[in-house]
Amino acid sequence: MTGRLAALAAAVTAAVAAATAVAAVHAGHGAPPAPAPASVRPVTRAAGVVTRDLAKFAAACSCKPGLTARYIRWGESAQSAGLAFDAARGTVPLAELEPYGVTLGQVADGSQDAYLSGFARQAAAVRSLVLMSFAPEANNSTYPWGFRSATPAALVTAWRHVVGVFRRAGASNVRWVWVVNAAGPHTSPLPPMWPGAGWVDYAGIDGYATHPYTTFTGLFGATVAQVRRLAKVPVLITETAADAAAGRDRWLSETAAGVRAYRLAGFIWFDIDQEDGKDPDAPPGNRHDWSIDGDPAALAAFRAAAEEQR
Repeated sequence: MTGRLAALAAAVTAAVAAATAVAAVHAGHGAPPAPAPASVRPVTRAAGVVTRDLAKFAAACSCKPGLTARYIRWGESAQSAGLAFDAARGTVPLAELEPYGVTLGQVADGSQDAYLSGFARQAAAVRSLVLMSFAPEANNSTYPWGFRSATPAALVTAWRHVVGVFRRAGASNVRWVWVVNAAGPHTSPLPPMWPGAGWVDYAGIDGYATHPYTTFTGLFGATVAQVRRLAKVPVLITETAADAAAGRDRWLSETAAGVRAYRLAGFIWFDIDQEDGKDPDAPPGNRHDWSIDGDPAALAAFRAAAEEQR
C-alpha cells in the first residue's frame, strides 16, 4: 500500500511539473518559441535618427537615414506610431514599447495579450524589417519599469511574454532589441535583467555627450563589453546626441568612428530640442537642445556618417 501511494504521489508530482512547464511556455516564461525566420535583411552599419519630421530632417541633411526610432506608449497602435510610414521611406523603424500605465506583472500574466497581438499583426503587415524593444533602459531608475521599481525577474518574465506573443501572432519580420543605458553611477548591473539569447536579436545602448571631453570609448566602451559577455548579438547605439557645449559635429564624427572601431551595427541620433521645456517628455535635469536641424556642420557630419554607414 505504501509503495502504491508513493508511486501515485510521484506520478501526481510529475504531472503537475509537466503541466507547469507547458503553462510556462505558453505564458512566455519557458523555452523560447521558434525564432522568426531569417527572411529580412539585418541592420548593418546604419545611421539613424529620432525626429518628429522624417521628411524635413532628410531634406535638411540631404541624406536618407537608415533607421528611425519611435517611442510607443502602452495602448498606442503600430499604425498610429507610423512604422509603415517610416518603412515606406526606406528606413528601418525601431519601436520602443514603453509600458506606462501597466505593471510588468500585468504584461506577463496575459491580460494585455489582445493589445500585444493586435500590435504584432500591424507590425507584420509592414512586410519589411521592424525592430522592436520593450521596457527600454530598465537598468535606469527613471522609469516605472526601472530597477528601483521592478525586479529583474519581473522584467525578464514580461520581456519573454511579449516576444512570445509577437512570435505566435506571426510577426516573423520583427527583430527584438534589448535597450539599456550606458553604464554609469545611476545604472544597475545588466546580467540579472538579460532575457536570454533566444529572446534577443540585437542589443541597444543609449548614452549622451554633454562635455567636450566625452569620448565614445569612455561613454560606451564598458557597456559594449558587458553586453558582448552576455550574448553574441549585434550591438546598436540606439540613442545618442550631444549638445552645443559638447560639440555636435565632433560627437557625430566620433560616434561614426566608434561604430567602426567596435564593429557595431549603427547608431541613432536623438534629434529633439528639449531645452526650456520644449519637450514635455523630457525628464527633469535633462533639458538640452540635441537637434542638428539648424547646424550646418553637424548636418554635414551626419550626412557623411549616413553615406559611410550605408
